[in-house]
Amino acid sequence: MRIRPGGFELEFTHEIDAAAALAPHSYRVWSHTYEYHPDYGCPEIDKREEPVTAVEPVDDHTVRIRLGELRSGGEGYVYSISMPGVRSAAVDGAPSRPLLHDAAYYTVQKTVSGDR
Repeated sequence: MRIRPGGFELEFTHEIDAAAALAPHSYRVWSHTYEYHPDYGCPEIDKREEPVTAVEPVDDHTVRIRLGELRSGGEGYVYSISMPGVRSAAVDGAPSRPLLHDAAYYTVQKTVSGDR
């Protein structure tokens, strides 16, 4: 998972099923932050679900998901992405399968600009 302008790039270890991976409803994204204090642990605050506005192919192992907004600042925002609809591609007679690990996390301290 890498931050990109307007969203994230997700790279998978195996080829992904394009139809499933390019469907915005295959992803659920949440963001939240924490209150800074010297003690360990804190409840999540300012939590919200983030809409996936588009999913674009990069290559057969990678997609770019675009969000309505990327939040940053303060102590940063943790982005949690679950991918219940993404599956591996059916290759060489092997069937398509759900992901073994279908979650990724990224803390955004500062957003990036440009379109790369």
